[in-house]
Amino acid sequence: MVWGMLVVMVEEVSIAGLRAKKAAKQTRVLAGVQSVVIFLLLVMVAAEYDHNEYLQAWAGMHLGGFGFLLNGTLAAFYAGVLIAVHLNRPVPVVAGRVRRREEIPVAPEAR
Repeated sequence: MVWGMLVVMVEEVSIAGLRAKKAAKQTRVLAGVQSVVIFLLLVMVAAEYDHNEYLQAWAGMHLGGFGFLLNGTLAAFYAGVLIAVHLNRPVPVVAGRVRRREEIPVAPEAR
């Protein structure tokens, strides 16, 4: 029985598994960098839209009712999605462990 528990607890490590984990981490970092770049581009478009009357007129003519998205609404929505995705990540295994509570000695007079 003990041997079975030990076999389950041991994680098999292989070169292919380590490469897959490294590739997944690199992909996650790249996706994060791309998301930040997209957000910064949306902020720049919003700033340009606020200061450029020609762009506002063009958006009103060609985009119809969707021109309001260029004034920062789309950037704010995208920022909200980024924050929600960031906060919704699973808790790392180390941080998710329940710690055992230690009893703190207290003098009888303090109770």
